[in-house]
Amino acid sequence: PDFTITPSLRVMTFRESVDDYEYARILEDLVSRGRKQGVDVTDARRVLDDIGGLFPGTVEWTLNDAWYLELRERMAQAIVGVRSQLQ
Repeated sequence: PDFTITPSLRVMTFRESVDDYEYARILEDLVSRGRKQGVDVTDARRVLDDIGGLFPGTVEWTLNDAWYLELRERMAQAIVGVRSQLQ
């Protein structure tokens, strides 16, 4: 028998959601630090606002996967962008 462990779709989705949450927290922290240092965090703040727009309530969210993937990419770019400006 093949004893290879194959993660379920549910487990993979849960892992991705935890990663997304961590990216959002990192971005929030960087925006806060950036503001204190006088860094322009307008674009990063816009990304955070867009995250809130995807989840209008605790039991409501969009089912458009493309939005999540695009937002994930924008979060990563914002993190790199703000980090590069911090001292």
